[in-house]
Amino acid sequence: MESFLVAVNAVVPFLCYITFGYVMKIKGVVKEDFLQQLNKMVFKVFYPFMTFYNIYKADASSLPRPVMLIFCGVSILVLEVILVLTVPRLVKENPRRGVIIQAIYRSNFVLFGLPLTVSVFGDVASSVAAMVVTVVITIYNTTSVVILEMFNSEGKTDVKTILVNVVKNPLLQGAMVGLVFFFLGIHVPKSLLTPIAAFADATSPVALFVLGGTLHFNAIRGNLKYLVPALSLKLSEIELVKRTVKDYPVLLLDDVLSELDSKRQAFVLNRIRGGQVFITCCEEEKLEGLDGQVFLDETEDAYCVWRAEYSRRGRICSYFMDIFQLDERTGQWERGEELHRERAYTTEELTAMLRQAGFSQIRIFGELKMRPPVDGEQRVFFTARKDK
Repeated sequence: MESFLVAVNAVVPFLCYITFGYVMKIKGVVKEDFLQQLNKMVFKVFYPFMTFYNIYKADASSLPRPVMLIFCGVSILVLEVILVLTVPRLVKENPRRGVIIQAIYRSNFVLFGLPLTVSVFGDVASSVAAMVVTVVITIYNTTSVVILEMFNSEGKTDVKTILVNVVKNPLLQGAMVGLVFFFLGIHVPKSLLTPIAAFADATSPVALFVLGGTLHFNAIRGNLKYLVPALSLKLSEIELVKRTVKDYPVLLLDDVLSELDSKRQAFVLNRIRGGQVFITCCEEEKLEGLDGQVFLDETEDAYCVWRAEYSRRGRICSYFMDIFQLDERTGQWERGEELHRERAYTTEELTAMLRQAGFSQIRIFGELKMRPPVDGEQRVFFTARKDK
């Protein structure tokens, strides 16, 4: 129970930031263009301050050993090689292969991992995490371009461009400056360090707020057939973590079951071998409330309008989408149509599925509250455990 409370206390603030951003977006308080500008500011200003500050204030005794950094880098490279060899067998469309590979091996380590590490282990762990970020971001930025170009038939890999993009990455720049200040013992006056620390502390809340404001739940359905392979390979990383740190990580499945049919649900759930799991899923009342509503989303080069129709008999919400994409070469707009479906499940059905998949200690909570759900709540949270 103690470990569960630690996990909840660490994760719930993140969900609050994301939820706040999402609510502000659907209420019209913030617009898409504002979120895009704020996202650029987070990436180019907040993140560099965060990586610099975490390394600069580190205690020399708390820095990770070189073997740990080497292990992180080699692990990523080995996983990438495996994916480059296996994903083309699962995905037919060549351009999608590079995207799917990155969706599997890349993570929101900076957005979630770094602040979550500090939340669970305290400030002493921030320097270790920041050093890992330096290694991970360097490898990510280099190999991601190479992998995308490998499956892009329109051009060849430009080594110079890759190197320039790596060096120009704000995260890496902040980390490198932090390392220089740390090892050379350069002192930063308190009058400057205080605002730097404030920017660093604000990074995660602002970044998660932007993430919530830019969520588009329907976008995943166009890639449903790629979701299960990606999830399966993601789940395989759990065992790698278990073997490395001798304990299971906490797994969060956010709205995953709503996107899958019964066979795919069973496939995913039965491959969770152990550890704590958080599951969120849409309640029937939420999808029923979408019936007849029309939604609109637009950017400079894309425009999407869709309407929702809910079937009470099948408990399925259908989204009829019209998408207009600007062709930069011709300056004309191209129209496409898509149909997506999302199914609602009762808490009883979800509980039965979890038990059938071998889970125990199943508990159900209300929307971001440590109590059973009540009528009218649009989202419920499940926690469960599966032992070996």
